[in-house]
Amino acid sequence: MSSYRLGFVFDYELGHVTHQKNLDRFIAEDPSVRPEWILIPPRTGDRWDKCPKIKNHLPLRQSLRARPANRRANKVAPLDGIYCHTQVMAMLGTGLPRRVPLVISLDATPIDFAKLGAYHAGGKPIDSRAGGLKFRWGQWALRRASALVTFSAWCKRSLVKDYVIEESRVAVIPPGVDLDAWKPASKAPLENRRARLLFVGGAFGRKGGSLVLEAFTQGLSESCELDIVSNDAPESSHPRVRVHRGMTPGSPELRALFDQADLFLFPSLGDCTPWATVEAMASGLPVVATPVGGVPEQIEDGVNGLMVPPGNAVAIIAAVKAVIEDTTKRLAMGRAGRLRAEQWFDAKRNYRSLISLLKGVVDASREKTPLPSATEFGLSIPMG
Repeated sequence: MSSYRLGFVFDYELGHVTHQKNLDRFIAEDPSVRPEWILIPPRTGDRWDKCPKIKNHLPLRQSLRARPANRRANKVAPLDGIYCHTQVMAMLGTGLPRRVPLVISLDATPIDFAKLGAYHAGGKPIDSRAGGLKFRWGQWALRRASALVTFSAWCKRSLVKDYVIEESRVAVIPPGVDLDAWKPASKAPLENRRARLLFVGGAFGRKGGSLVLEAFTQGLSESCELDIVSNDAPESSHPRVRVHRGMTPGSPELRALFDQADLFLFPSLGDCTPWATVEAMASGLPVVATPVGGVPEQIEDGVNGLMVPPGNAVAIIAAVKAVIEDTTKRLAMGRAGRLRAEQWFDAKRNYRSLISLLKGVVDASREKTPLPSATEFGLSIPMG
């Protein structure tokens, strides 16, 4: 059996941490893979954090940290291949010989990210092509990869259209969730109690948390209760609002809130491929969300949830009432969400597909044969 010593370089923050931990779990099940984890947090207190010229340029700082870390790992024992999540970690190259194949994973291209104004100060999009150099730099980093993996078809379209990457080199492999841990729970009928709404979002404002509170206080508090999971959420004195802090991803306490909920709210102002919506789908919850980033690939309007315009609390109120007041619709949406999670967001299947892609790229490099088409390892996820 072939053996693969693979370097896994992570921009180690936010949802990327969850992705790394899940990938680690499935790699541990494959004895042929010997992983070398190279985890780069955004703030380390090193010289790059203190350098006046680049202290506000996070992608450059991260890439400057990744190169020497990759070289150190390769000196311990030569790497057969390297996986970078995200493209930020390969902006200056990997620092390894070109014979070491590179796979880059990303949840949004720089152009896609620039369009999501909610990520930026003042809510104004950044022109990702300004000056041309930044765009060409990003394109160079992406084109030198042997294969690319995206979390969504939304991201793949940008690679193909904006960066002129061959479609065959891009696999769509969402990270997914553990469907054995996240599953529907039985609940008492709503006729005997108030509906329980759930919001989960670390970046409270960007994820739409303020809109959730506004919608709740202006039209939902009589018929609903609200659980908010966010360290950034403000305190609430409302008797039917509960704010939960310090919960870790996938913890029993967090899963219990999903089990108790009847409807999941995610009116994000800007997102790429959120995890919480997939956890809600796997838990059999209808989702009220906004059509930003890759969310329409998760939530099909009218099938497993309802879409509302970003920034519209009135629309959130109407959507929630439409679901909770129609038992047949609510239960059907929950079942459809679970089915969609099983079809497209099964972590066990998707992570194994990712590992198979990495092995295939290494095998092609060793045997000096044409690289396999990355699309053979990915999914054809339809837009909602």
